[in-house]
Amino acid sequence: MYLILTAMLALNVSAEILKAFFLMETSMDKTSENVHQKNQELLLAFDRQLGTQPDLVRPFFVKAKEAEKIAAEFDQYVENLKNVLIEETGGREESTNGKKTELIGKDNIETHADILINKKKGDALKQKINQTRISLLALLKDDDRSKIISDLVADDYGTQSWESFHFEHSPLAAVIAMMSKIQNDCKVTTNDVLKGLYTHIGGTSLPIDKIEAAIIPKSNYLMKGDEFSADIFLTAHSTKQAHEIYIDGAKVAEENGKFTYKIPSNSTGSHTVNGEIWVRESDSLRKYPFSTTYNVFNGGASISADNTRILYTGIDNPLTITAPGIAPSNLKVEVDNGSLVREADSKYNVKVARTGTIRVKVSARDDYGNWKPMGQEEFLVRSLPNPEIRYGTLNGSTTYSKGAVLAQRMMVAGLGGIYVRGLQYSVISYTMSIVDPRNGLQRAIVVNGQRASGDAQAALTNMAPGSMVIFDDIKVDRMPGKTFQLVLKTR
Repeated sequence: MYLILTAMLALNVSAEILKAFFLMETSMDKTSENVHQKNQELLLAFDRQLGTQPDLVRPFFVKAKEAEKIAAEFDQYVENLKNVLIEETGGREESTNGKKTELIGKDNIETHADILINKKKGDALKQKINQTRISLLALLKDDDRSKIISDLVADDYGTQSWESFHFEHSPLAAVIAMMSKIQNDCKVTTNDVLKGLYTHIGGTSLPIDKIEAAIIPKSNYLMKGDEFSADIFLTAHSTKQAHEIYIDGAKVAEENGKFTYKIPSNSTGSHTVNGEIWVRESDSLRKYPFSTTYNVFNGGASISADNTRILYTGIDNPLTITAPGIAPSNLKVEVDNGSLVREADSKYNVKVARTGTIRVKVSARDDYGNWKPMGQEEFLVRSLPNPEIRYGTLNGSTTYSKGAVLAQRMMVAGLGGIYVRGLQYSVISYTMSIVDPRNGLQRAIVVNGQRASGDAQAALTNMAPGSMVIFDDIKVDRMPGKTFQLVLKTR
């Protein structure tokens, strides 16, 4: 009799624990709803992008809709199974405020065990979980799939089956809470898949803070009868965004985002070209005006920047300088705020130490050895833009799985969407620290170069879930005296 009573007491679960399972269930419901809302927002973003760049978006949009369908079918499958278990044990207590109430059979351990174990519904659920995960991840490319660590997994525990471990000796309240967690795991995995697909069509309208329309003439000074030629394009733009070029109200045919504008220079004097570049950003249309002036005269030097009308401090800025009918050896080029080196007959490099403006002056030597002014050009000088720091593909804008962090190996300093020919950044060194949620800040690891050292990779491998990785004192070439920081949060 004593042994029988002891066994009965072992099966008795306290009211406090059953209450805790109910609170866990309602918490999972709220989390699931939040993740579901994020998934719907991503799908809406897909739909908007489809309207502006259909050829790019359509294949990824189709996969996103398939992910939604797979997730919805799985969620309904689990919900139906939960309803069967709840109805077979008496349902829920009567609600007085419209909110979900506790289960009448919350401490029942037999009815659901018969359904899930004896009638094999638990084994069917296990197969459904694993197949759903496989189907969702199959929508991604191999590189994107490797970055996702899904909790939507049902594996046996040695000789004990997964369904026996979770359902056979647990009270109904725990079983229902567990199934709510499984539904939430599916929604989170779906969110990871949707984000993986969305990265291929662009996460924002334009990946830069400010863009300006530009017209870059081959020369601002021409001889009478020469042809005026200029490139019109966005100085910093997304290649995935559709845009159109208009000059004096008329649309012109562009190729690869650029239109070369040409018009004969039949009269001397000053001439102006006006226009707009129309950019379709998600569901809106923005217009960026541009304007340039060129001068036509009977002779003179042509001074043009090989990159853009803007020069940058601390780097070589290539210029092309020519004067029709005059040998390069008879040209003298001077700058009033920097240094200049001649690289070839008509090619020069200018280095500028401070921002503002710089004036390039060209003179020609005549047959008597006298220097005659041939023209001058003024350029705007700006500091180099700060680099965009990323650890591999991670920029700290969200919370990442540990696996996503481990998949990266390089600290990257990018130009943030701005293109300057011949310019790139490189990380010289950085310091990595891990803040453990239980033990606090760990020792700092100094890494020389861009690639993570063995010590750094080992520390990332051993970090606990929920840790924060701080990359500090990031030093970048071309940025003397400056350091940068990147913080990654993990879940």
